[in-house]
Amino acid sequence: MIGVYDILMWLNKSQAYQQYFDGGYCGKLDNSREKVLGVYPMRQSGEPYRAFQALESYQKIPVSLLIHYNRNIDDTQRAADAVFQFLRTPSPAENLPLVSNALRVHHIDFTTTEPIFVGTDEKGVFEFVIECLLYIEKENENIG
Repeated sequence: MIGVYDILMWLNKSQAYQQYFDGGYCGKLDNSREKVLGVYPMRQSGEPYRAFQALESYQKIPVSLLIHYNRNIDDTQRAADAVFQFLRTPSPAENLPLVSNALRVHHIDFTTTEPIFVGTDEKGVFEFVIECLLYIEKENENIG
């Protein structure tokens, strides 16, 4: 099973992460750090799994990404946009395998058309959120 930590490690390999972020975390934000990307599980209800294109077996992972950057809104928005653009690229996982070469992100659905500004924390650090649903091939299945 793929979890939010695996998603963070996948994002960590991206050029956007390496260019803009000094670290990442899952679950609880350490407010003392700036320029970090957080990955949270996103609660979602809905319909049961169905076949997706040629995939008969896949895992849907709903995640919320928190871009907790710095006290400059322009810098923060640029970092959020870079992550969003990475996720929007056709098949971003082709160059970045998830956990192993056998697991791939096949599709990403977004809940919005751009990163959402959520304000600042108590220290004035600006934050944006990106919510998406990743469709990931299940391990040892659909490989052929």
